Order: sequence, then C-alpha cells, then structure tokens
Amino acid sequence: MIITKSFNSSLLIILFVSSVVSANVINISLKEEQEIGEPIIDLREALNMTNSKSTVRIEFKIVDQFLSVDRSSNLAPSQPLTGDAEWVAIEKSTGIVRHKERVDREILCGKVKQCFISVKVIVLPQPYFRIVQMNLYVDDINDNEPRFSSPALEFNVSENVKNGYEINLDNDKAEDVDLGNNSVLRYTLVPDDGHFQVRYNRDSEGDEHLSLVLKHVLDYEQTTIHRMTLIAHDMGITSQSSSVPVIIHVIDENDNKPVFEKPVYELVLTENMAPGQDVLTRVRAKDRDSGRLGNVHYVIPGGDGDSPVSVNRITGTVTLREKLDHNVHDGTKIIIEAIDDDDNRPQKSQTVLWLHVSDVNDHEPVIGINFIVSHQGNTAFISENAPNPSVLAHVSTSDLDEGSNGLVTTTVETIIPGTEDIGNVTEPGTFIIKDYLLSTIVKLNREVRSHYDIIIQACDHGVPHKCSSYNLRIVVLDENEFPPVFQHSKIDISLPEDSEVGSTITSVVATDKDAVNGPAWVLSENGEIEPSQNGVITYDIQLAETEDAVDSIPVLVDPTSGKITLVESLDYETRKIWKFIVIGRDGGRPIARDSQCVFTLTVENVNDNQPTFVKPKSNNSVIFASTQSSSPVFTTVKAVDFGIDEGTELRYSYNLVQKDGKYIHQEIYNDLFKLDELTGEFSLHWSSYPLPEILGRYNAIIEVTDSGTPPLSSSVTVVIKVIDAEIPLLPGSDEVHQEENDSGFSVILLAVICGACGLVLIIIMFVVFIIVKRKRNKTKHVAEKDPEAASPALSRSISHDGDVNELTVRTTNGSRAPHSPRRGRARSETNHKFNTSSTQHTNVSASYEHQYVMMEPPRSPSAMQKFLGHQQALYAKNPTHNLASWTSQPSVPLNNMSAETNDVIGMGEQCTEMCKLHGHSDTCWMPATGRAN
Repeated sequence: MIITKSFNSSLLIILFVSSVVSANVINISLKEEQEIGEPIIDLREALNMTNSKSTVRIEFKIVDQFLSVDRSSNLAPSQPLTGDAEWVAIEKSTGIVRHKERVDREILCGKVKQCFISVKVIVLPQPYFRIVQMNLYVDDINDNEPRFSSPALEFNVSENVKNGYEINLDNDKAEDVDLGNNSVLRYTLVPDDGHFQVRYNRDSEGDEHLSLVLKHVLDYEQTTIHRMTLIAHDMGITSQSSSVPVIIHVIDENDNKPVFEKPVYELVLTENMAPGQDVLTRVRAKDRDSGRLGNVHYVIPGGDGDSPVSVNRITGTVTLREKLDHNVHDGTKIIIEAIDDDDNRPQKSQTVLWLHVSDVNDHEPVIGINFIVSHQGNTAFISENAPNPSVLAHVSTSDLDEGSNGLVTTTVETIIPGTEDIGNVTEPGTFIIKDYLLSTIVKLNREVRSHYDIIIQACDHGVPHKCSSYNLRIVVLDENEFPPVFQHSKIDISLPEDSEVGSTITSVVATDKDAVNGPAWVLSENGEIEPSQNGVITYDIQLAETEDAVDSIPVLVDPTSGKITLVESLDYETRKIWKFIVIGRDGGRPIARDSQCVFTLTVENVNDNQPTFVKPKSNNSVIFASTQSSSPVFTTVKAVDFGIDEGTELRYSYNLVQKDGKYIHQEIYNDLFKLDELTGEFSLHWSSYPLPEILGRYNAIIEVTDSGTPPLSSSVTVVIKVIDAEIPLLPGSDEVHQEENDSGFSVILLAVICGACGLVLIIIMFVVFIIVKRKRNKTKHVAEKDPEAASPALSRSISHDGDVNELTVRTTNGSRAPHSPRRGRARSETNHKFNTSSTQHTNVSASYEHQYVMMEPPRSPSAMQKFLGHQQALYAKNPTHNLASWTSQPSVPLNNMSAETNDVIGMGEQCTEMCKLHGHSDTCWMPATGRAN
C-alpha cells in the first residue's frame, strides 16, 4: 500500500514533464527518533551540483512523500497512516533535507523488518529539471523497554509439591516492540531464596516459554509467603529492562502430627482425693499445621467409662472421676490421644498418664527456730568479723504423721538477689544445717554482700511428700575495717590574691570502702542495732605543722562535701604559700579511722597596690624652677610601689594644664620641661624660648605607672613657678629645688583657723542680733513719740548665694554710708551713734582699720573665699609670716591677680608685685597704716 500526498494543478504539469526524464533514486538509512530539524542529506552535493558555474538559481521542492510498508503482514502497525503526513522538509535554495517530524519506527512500521519513506523531489528551473526519489529506510534503535502485562504475579503453591514443579508464565512474558536484538529478552529472578529459579527456552517450533521451577521443597510452617522480583532485560547494546513482583503463597497441608509436651505424665495422687473436684493435670499437644489442620482435641481411646479419670476434649484437663484405692489404682497407666481436625486424613499422637496413688499424708512438718545471735523478728544479725563457721540458730522440726510420712529432712538455701519476682531462685553454699544447728560455711564480708535471705525447708518422706518453709534474713553487721582514702594525696592550687571571698577553690574527695553496698548496720555499745557511720566521711582542715602559727587560716572546708572555700582575703605581700592538711575521718566507733591530704595554696601576685608619691607627697605642691640655676634639674619626682615584684619599674610622665591660670596646649611648651620617665628628674630647658614668655606659674599633673598586670597608676598635681632669680629659701623649707613644705600642716592650720573664725563669727552675730533687736525696739518706741528723733536704722541686703552685699548705716539726717564687706578698708569715715540701750549712747567709728563690720556666715565656697579675705586681718599675729609657705595654694594663681582682684578677695594696699611672684604674706591682708581723719 502506497500513501501519497495531493498537490495543486501546477505540480501536475511538472509531474507530466518528469515522465520523460529519467528519475534519480537515492537510498538513505534513517535512524528513528531523530530531533526535528536534524539534517538528513544535502541533495545539491549528492547530485554533484555544487561546482556549477551557472548563474541560474537552482531550487528544490518536495512533490510527494509516502510510507512504504507491507500492510498485509501481521507485523504491520494496527493504525493506518493518514495521507497528509510530512516527515521531511527540504530547503528550497540549498537542497538540504531535514526532519520535519519525529519518526517513531514502532508507530510507522510495527514489526515489519523493512520500512522506508519514499520522497520525490524536483529540481528547478527547466534547464536543470529532474526528479529525484529518496528512499529513507527507517532503522530501529533500542528505545523501548520490555513491558509486563500484569503489575504483579501471584500464585498459590501447596507445600506438598515436589522439586521440579513448574509455574507456567507464558501468558505473563514481557513484550518489547523493538526489532532484532533490541527485542530479544532474558529473565532473572531476585533474590535467590533457594526455592525457585526462572526457566526461559524455545521449543522445536520456535515458540518461547517462561516458567518458575521449584528447586527446594516448600514448608508452610517455615515460610508462608515467598516474595521475589522477575526482571526482563533486552539484548540491545544499551540494554533496557523492567521488572514485576512475584508472590508465591504457600498452601498449608496436613503434614504434621500433634506432639505432646511430655511422653509420660506422672501423677502422684492420694486415696482420699474427692472425685470431680481436683484438677489432676493438663496434657498439651501442639500441631504445627495452620487453621483447622492445627486444631487438636484429646480423647481416651475406647472412651473413659473404665478409666478413673476423664480428659477434657478441648483443654486436655484431666479430672478424677471416682474415688481412688491405693491397692487398685496405684501404677495405672492411661493412654491419651491428640487428634487434629482434618476430616479426610487426620493425624494423631499419644501420651501416657501414669498414676501413683499413695497412702494419705495429711500433715506438714513444723519448723522451730531458736536464735543464738542478736535478732529482731525473723532477722538475725552477725558481724562480718565473726569466725567461720559461726552458729546462728538452733533449728528443730516435727511431723505428726507416722512412718515415712513422719520422717523429715531439713535443708537451707539462699535466695539469689533479684529473683524475687520470678519465684525466689535459690542456691546452696553459704549456710548449712547440721546437727540441728544453722551455721555459716563461708567467711562473711559485708562489703561484698550486706544480707542474705535464706529459706529453711523441711520435707517429710511421704508420697507425695509435704514440705514447710521458714524465711529468714541474715544481716551482716559492718566493722570499721577501712580508712578513708583521698582521691589525691596532694593538691596544689594557685590562686590570685584578689580572689573573691566566698568563692570555691577546689574540692577534696575521699572514699571509704565501708560505705559500699549500703545501707550498713552496726551493733552499738548498748547492744542496739543502728545505722553504720563507718563509711560516712567528714572533712576538716588545719595548717600544716611546718607552717608558722597564725590566728586564722583563709580557707574553710565543708565537712560533708569536702568543698574548700576562701573565707579571708589573700595577700601576696603578706604570705605567698599556705600549706594545709585536709583530714578525712570516718564515723567509726569507738575508734574512727582517718587519712590526710596535703593541700598547698600558692598565692599569685596581683597588681593591687597603686604607686604612692613620696615626693611630692600631696597635691598643689609648689616647685620653683629658676632660669639662673646651674643645673636644669629643678626637682626629682619619687614614688614607691609596695605591691609589685622585684625588677619591675615605675615610669613617670607629666601633662601641663595651665599657665598663669589659663588652659594651654602642652605642644606649645612641649620642650620647656623634661621629665625622665625612669629616674623622675624634672628639668627646665628654656633656651629655645623667649625669657619673658616662659616666666610664670604652671599647673601640671604628674603621673606614675607601674609595670604590673594590669598596670596601676597614680597622679599628683603640682605648681611650677618659673622665675628669673635665685630660688628663695622659704621658712620651714627643706630643699630649695624641691616642692614647698608638706601641705598637711597648712591644711590642718587652715581648718583650725576657719573653725575658730566661724565660732567667733557666730558669737559676734549673736551679739549683733541682740543689739539690733534692742535698737529696733528703742527706735520703734522713739518713733512713736517723735519720728524725726528716731535713731539711725541698720539695714543690709543679702545676695541669693548667702554673701553680704552691702551694709548701709542710715544717719539721723538721712544720709547713707555704704560699705561692701568685700573691701579690706573703710570707704567712709563718718561717725555714727548706735543706741545700745535706752539710757546710753556709744560712738562707733567708721574707720574700718580698727572697727570691723560683722557679716553673716558664708553659705557657698565663693563666699568662704571672700570671707577669709576679710577675716585674715583679724588674726594677723605675725606681719612677716609668708603665706607662700603653705603647701596648698589657692586654685587661682596669685601672681596672675590684678589689683582689682586683690581688692575683691581682701588684699590690702601693701600687696606688691613681689608678693604676686613669690606668694602673699599676712602683710598683704592688712589695711593701710594711715587712719582716716
């Protein structure tokens, strides 16, 4: 069958012309499943038209393409192709033929071996016209995997089938639509469990057969289901495969007999047993078959009419049917059968029930215990140091039966610890009863076993024999055999001296073998049983004998836990090494055992002391530096540090803060002063500076830093006075080139003076208050009579910060005499009269060189400075005293004060330029010597 494609009428003319032109035929092998657009052949090159020198444009065109396949074959595809299929396309100008559709051989050709696509191409124009037929033979590739028709294969096989049994899988074979080796299949079975193997072969007619063959018999009781996987893979170069699960259900067969648990069941019976009440025993048989084939029922062959017992058909319970007679039934053997429920071929087995009927033994032995050691109830106590053997108790037995039923044998066994839940499994070997005495036969050790639970059993000789038992606990008492043993006999700990008090340093651990296998008990001195303290350890700590005695030690040990705690601060400078003895003592009585541990505590130095200046000793010390000195060193700074190791260094540095009361940048005077960081020598280097520029008062901060870890530092402020003169020898000064005298005395002196001034001021204010109050009362009285005759009123105004701003004396004629308490002398010399009483008048001079106006106490630091300026004159005892000898100086440089400033703080007219340079004396505070007229 040929499928063609229809074309328009113009193409029919071309086909007509082609009938006279011989056609070219090109056969091409074409692999299926190529990508669309993939080139197949270059017709221009195949037709040798590439070297044509003609300028005529050659064109190519497909006029027909169809599939050539034998549709009559049963291997042809089942679905016919449509007539408008286009599998290839050609480029009009180049003549390159390409895939236009993906070609699937299995769809186009089925199983037909030869299948091709016929394509007719015409070449235009007319001078080059020709018809080219291309036969594209579609080659198969292995692009399909084998496929099983079923998702799973399940079979039922009896466990009775023999080896070689086959399961036919012809209808379950896999199919592969590829051709040739790509469709030739091979099969494997995984996993190989040893029972089945796959068989695949061809018969004489060429038909393929697939089957599973049994190579090892099946056993339902072992495995009920066999699960495997059947894999089919083709023989292509790149093999394709698929798999299907295979499930074999083993069918159970009645191939097992019931099996009794015992071949013989012996029953010991007594002749006084009541029929129908007592269950004598129960026979059991098991059948490994499944379902009803494994169900078992019990019977007595021939029925149980003549038997003294009956057996339950379902449960196998044996019951007494009639009263027994020792002479008749003793030694009777009864056959019991177990039969499965197979209706066709039941399987069965037998067992024997053997009856032993004895005379009646209806009394149990009686056990009596008479303890020899300490005991409480059924508990006896014996020391672990007791000799071996040691007698614990006397054991007696009795039985009211006669003959062999009254003969009693006594045994003792020890219960194995941990077997209480499974019926008290016992073992012999620790205790024995001999000659009615219960004794030990091994040396006891409480640390190995602290107690024994024993069973004393007494059995008579009756058949069946009767027994009675007595449970007894033997407690092994502890003895203090072992001393405590420290985990470490020596402990060395290093601790920084700044460790926090209350922190845990370490812990000591001691163990005592007497503490194992607790709880333990001891016999006290008064004969009572009490808990043992032999393994309880308490700790104590004390200073080693080689150490010097001290009032207290810095550590404490917890007596229970052994934790060592720091209870006092450590000081490396006081003591570097502490050696202690830690004692671990058990609680044994009357003699306790102990052991010792050496505990060495090494104190590590910590830099916890700041350097201390010894020169200068305090802040604001004044140091003179002269430009006329022969040596640039004007002082040497010294400091000490008691908290660092030997060999460490102190380093000095300084920082200029102010010059003449003004803040400066140190870079400006960076080279004026030099401070040796190691020796502390302070030197002046002024040669590179103009002399007038460097003279003056410098405020500097000197800092010293140690080399500890972490480094600590201290600082001191000094006043450096650079002068162009000889350094004056100040009164009380120790060294001309060093700081002025210690400021401590000056501070104390200043405090005393201030306190005295304050006390005097309070007294004077109180007196003034009384005088003013009386004056006001009198003035008020006079004013009521004659307002114009009233005495002058004293008024004053007080600033917000508590300073007295102005004292105004109002005269009788209405004029004012202003006075500022900030001034050191009088601004008015007008005489006024103040009434101090109603009958007496006192003249008060306004010349403040001799009379001073009292002020309220200062209420601020600035007010105090102003107040002291006024009060210095009151206590000037020695006009030649030089205030510059005070080590502590005012925060404002005196040599930088203007005349107005001197006047503000109370400086008199006798304050000169020399005072500003070298410091003020008491003379500066004194008023002018001349009196006002």
